[in-house]
Amino acid sequence: MSSVAIALSNCGSNWPAFVPVHDPSRKAYIGIQNMGTVFTRRFEADRIGSQVPIRLMHLEGLHELFLSKFVLSSTDFPAKVKVNFSMKLTYRTPEHDYDHEETLDSEATESIPESEVASQPRKQWDDDCPWAEWYSAEDPVKGFELTTIWGEKMFEESFEMAEVENASSFDADSWLLQPVVSPYMVDDSIGKFVGFASQLHLLVNAFESSAEAQFLEDFVADNSGQDNSKSSVAVPPPSVIDRVMKDLFNDEVGNSNYVEAENKYGRALKGAPSDSLFAQFCLHALWFGNCNMRAIAVLWIDFVREIRWCWEESERLPRMKTTSSIDLSSCVIHQKLQMLAICIERKKSLNRKKDTDDAHKEKTSNSMNRHLIKYVKDQQALSLQ
Repeated sequence: MSSVAIALSNCGSNWPAFVPVHDPSRKAYIGIQNMGTVFTRRFEADRIGSQVPIRLMHLEGLHELFLSKFVLSSTDFPAKVKVNFSMKLTYRTPEHDYDHEETLDSEATESIPESEVASQPRKQWDDDCPWAEWYSAEDPVKGFELTTIWGEKMFEESFEMAEVENASSFDADSWLLQPVVSPYMVDDSIGKFVGFASQLHLLVNAFESSAEAQFLEDFVADNSGQDNSKSSVAVPPPSVIDRVMKDLFNDEVGNSNYVEAENKYGRALKGAPSDSLFAQFCLHALWFGNCNMRAIAVLWIDFVREIRWCWEESERLPRMKTTSSIDLSSCVIHQKLQMLAICIERKKSLNRKKDTDDAHKEKTSNSMNRHLIKYVKDQQALSLQ
């Protein structure tokens, strides 16, 4: 450091010079700067590593350490220096594993032998929800992380720092709450996605990729440069598409009335009823072709084609109500399908009325023709007489 300082002084440079000291992993430095006069400025930089003194684990000790670097001698301490600082504290809940959660209460456990406890089904928090029949119990949220932030504040005394350190998190200027997700939700390896929550992650990726084209037909085009058997955007074979369409438009499902179960979560989101046509389409899309945008586009185009055929042939839409008004609390696509189902019923009733009127007109016309033929025959008979 002395050699560098002399070299910088000889060339008239005011740059400071730093050299590492102590263990390299500590990242500690000392420095010197020529001020152009008889005075020099010295620097000391240190890094608090794993072995942190107890005093420096608190704001009061850090404040005293910070002030000690600005005094000229020990007699000047403590110096009257105003310090601006901001503080951020992070709280993290322990990760909760629902697979090993003991849900049986103590009374029930005491009355059941240990050999039968393992065979008792675990009760999940959403067992009474409509999705409980088909979802997989993979919870992507493993906990929550709360970050409390105190903005810039000014202090002169060390005891004021101690008061801030012991302050309640409710007094923080702002909060930032975010979930701690499973590693599978972060890793984009297709082979690791096995559960419903992971498929939702793939669905979000498909939504983001949907902005790459203006029309869904643009995603259907086959990429000849890729091997579809190994590509992550491969579309299932036509037999799979046909099987999905038959399941969605199955005549045995019932044409009009899906069960509209009331539950405490149903009105929280504007979605489609659990057993409606669009809800069943979404469930199929969630598992169709690894939930990539190209596969969903192919499935959607076939879905719209089937709905158009139902309209042209005046066939009822399965899993849709036709006897009630449009449910405005549902999603827009379900509302449109419900409106189309009502229109199909009106169209069928008009066709039946038209057929009835045509049959009546034909009957009336035949009766008039019979009377006219009888009248002509009677006239011919009179003329012959």
